[in-house]
Amino acid sequence: MKMHHVEYVRLILLSGSLFANLLTRDSGLFGEVNNLLTQNNIPIDDISRYLEMADTLSFLTAPQFEQLTKDYSRIESLYNTVVYNLADLITEFGIQDDPIKIFALYVYLYRSGYLSYNKEFKYSTNMKDLPKLGGVDVVRGRGVCRSISSMFTDVCGALDIDATNVAVKATEKSMNKKERLSPVKLISEPKGKKFAKLVGKATSILPIGNHQVTHIKSDKVTGIFDPTNDIFMNIKTGRKYSFINDETATMSHSLISNFAATLLNLCDSEVLPIALQKQSKLPKINYEEYKEIYRDMLKMIQANKELIEAFYDENKYFYEAIHQRTEEQHSMIKRMFPILPIK
Repeated sequence: MKMHHVEYVRLILLSGSLFANLLTRDSGLFGEVNNLLTQNNIPIDDISRYLEMADTLSFLTAPQFEQLTKDYSRIESLYNTVVYNLADLITEFGIQDDPIKIFALYVYLYRSGYLSYNKEFKYSTNMKDLPKLGGVDVVRGRGVCRSISSMFTDVCGALDIDATNVAVKATEKSMNKKERLSPVKLISEPKGKKFAKLVGKATSILPIGNHQVTHIKSDKVTGIFDPTNDIFMNIKTGRKYSFINDETATMSHSLISNFAATLLNLCDSEVLPIALQKQSKLPKINYEEYKEIYRDMLKMIQANKELIEAFYDENKYFYEAIHQRTEEQHSMIKRMFPILPIK
């Protein structure tokens, strides 16, 4: 079975459900067909309900079935190779037990294109959003926060660091207070910038998240890492996280978004903020100490450019293979709503 087959099933059930729903109308052409079916003892109302239930069930289970397909398994294998190769590079640097240095290196690598096909990464809505393989889009060279943080979470997991994804709500007011330490800027496509602004405005009035970050718990540091914006946050309460450079700037946990991502099997998320509440009592790192560790890593990067270039060359084949195989797939929106005229 291939991922396209799951999409075809979605298309059949969605189309059938919509068409059957039209036939339940009492007026016009569809009303006449409805009367004809009723006269021939064909219960279109019941059929419509059953098809609607089947369509809803297929919507909820499609990500699970996609993970059972051959093409998904191949992409997953290639992606895991990249993740573990990156974990090996981190180990070569001797920083495998230091989340802050890993974070600084990861931000530098993905923004510089060292983790991407064609050695380029841009913040973009041109994504495939494969379930539990969000980081694949980083390798494709295009993605948003959930792509970037997912790969960071996966790499930390490969290093046996306790890491999980967290959907949060971020505000423009807080984001204006961030202080960037990475020397490499995040490049955004025009559509990516518009998308970020649109999501920000929409979620400002809705009880859902608009951003994804990574929660890490380790012996050295526990907190929230935002690799998209190059931000570290201390856990103020279970549901509120404050920027390390400015405690008045915060992001908040989104219960609905974390639950939805877990329910649909899209990624592993920190659904309940209970564990985070406990960790809010732990000692917190201060900004000066954080900056010193981060900048030490930047010096290590500058001193080991040849090692990083060699890493890219060694993984180029895997990047190209992932790009080729994922280009055959549609975006998540198209896969979930295959009736839409998009790719």
